[in-house]
Amino acid sequence: MLNKINKNKINLKEVIIFSEKKKISSVWLDFSIYALNSKKIFYATNFQQLRKNKIILLDTNKLKEIENSKINLNEYFFLIPLRNCYLDYVRYKKRFENIKNFNYKLIFSSNYYPNIKLFTNHLKINFYNKVSVKDIQGLNLREKIKYFYPFIHVVVTIIKNFNIFKKYLFKEKLVFCGKIHHEKNFNKVLMNKYRFSKFSINKLSFLYRDNNQNIMKFGIQEFEKILSEKKFKKLPIFEKFYIIQNFYRSILFNYLKKFEFFEVEEKPKIDLLRFKNFKNINQIYVDPLPCNSKLNSRYMALKKFYRNRAYDLSIFSNNYNHSEINFNRRIAMTIDFLYKIKGISDHNINLKFFLKKFKIETI
Repeated sequence: MLNKINKNKINLKEVIIFSEKKKISSVWLDFSIYALNSKKIFYATNFQQLRKNKIILLDTNKLKEIENSKINLNEYFFLIPLRNCYLDYVRYKKRFENIKNFNYKLIFSSNYYPNIKLFTNHLKINFYNKVSVKDIQGLNLREKIKYFYPFIHVVVTIIKNFNIFKKYLFKEKLVFCGKIHHEKNFNKVLMNKYRFSKFSINKLSFLYRDNNQNIMKFGIQEFEKILSEKKFKKLPIFEKFYIIQNFYRSILFNYLKKFEFFEVEEKPKIDLLRFKNFKNINQIYVDPLPCNSKLNSRYMALKKFYRNRAYDLSIFSNNYNHSEINFNRRIAMTIDFLYKIKGISDHNINLKFFLKKFKIETI
């Protein structure tokens, strides 16, 4: 895959990251080091720091600065991973095309369309690539310590939030860090920026937090009903996928919340995804909401910090080649899995029994 990106023989060992700083440690450093196998990384805070004839890893949140630049972009090479895949493609496609002399390649994080040339799952993740503190430029000492020595940062955070963390000290837990409900305030974004239909917005409203009781009682039936509707079947594949993932997450984690061994951290004050040293914490991996790539921030963090303690409950991430038959088969397996979990009446079973019962494997 890198040959397709690098046909101009630009050196992938040295990359420039152009993104908002809050995403640098949680997303783009891991992507550069473990996916692109970069050895030298420079974080650019403004357009003037970009260099010609270098790979520039561009986050879409910096696209406005590229659009406003007054220089010839012809000698700059931009690599743009679409973290939200087709959602981002729909949102930014015209803007990409309208930038004069914009030399770029898009990396998609789903493989639903046959004409996609660059798919993140084709990259070979290499966790043995060694990069030291001195190889990262553009970050201050505190930011480097947070990335390279996360234990120090986590210990300080635990001291400040001990009452939140103490539940993990003495009992083995299975944890999911992330959203499990659809938020009403995101509807305008889906409609205005990603062109979602009113049908989809209406169906996602079932997953509001204040509808938890109905999700528990009727969630699977509502899920099955939506899947059978003609309007759903006519939706673009990325819109279908987004609905499926939201229903799956919300139903699954609301059921799991009944079990003693499970905890959900929707807005964690402690970054448990990058927490290596407490053996009582096990993590869950699911597909990202808008895509099916395994090369994402959650997957890389779990492989890095939870070796043999991160369990795969994804639908589409593993060995998925898209076709209508495969798509429907994975959904049918998912529905069956949800029914089986709902059918467990003993919520005091231990984690090992649960994992063995459903043959759940690590990522």
